[in-house]
Amino acid sequence: MSQPAHAIETLNGRYYRDPAGGPDLVSVTNVLATAVAKPALTWWAAGKAAAWAADHRMEVARRAVTDRAALVKEMQRQHDEASETAMDLGTRVHTACEHRLLGSPVPADTEVRPYLRQFDKWLTAWGVDPKDDVEATEITFAHRRLGYAGTGDLIVWLPTGPDDGRELWLID
Repeated sequence: MSQPAHAIETLNGRYYRDPAGGPDLVSVTNVLATAVAKPALTWWAAGKAAAWAADHRMEVARRAVTDRAALVKEMQRQHDEASETAMDLGTRVHTACEHRLLGSPVPADTEVRPYLRQFDKWLTAWGVDPKDDVEATEITFAHRRLGYAGTGDLIVWLPTGPDDGRELWLID
């Protein structure tokens, strides 16, 4: 997955440059990250630190006395490492799916393979023919009046309309 068109990373998260020359537009994901509470992530992060401490209990016991501040920082970083690993896998899966839709070679990746099989099953279950049904991948949308933008993963025709008709869907 490449960087979305017109996207820029800032200290305040992702923004999009307006190709028409207007002010930068805030990313929808950026807005949601600060506006939507995710209490499950707090428990997940605490669980990562606790699991690391349990797995390294002898080291924790020793360092709690000799280097407590560094130990606490290392425990706090455990969720960052797990999150970065998951994001990397997600990016690779996303890239493989995009390659599949575009008919380009899919990089060999044993970790990605099971996710790509599921994606292929989804395409088959919905009867999606990438050549006929996919309108776009990785397309940037903008709402200048409200000042936001975002990138949709897939615009595809699915058989969800009345009388087995097709409707255009944005999949993200």
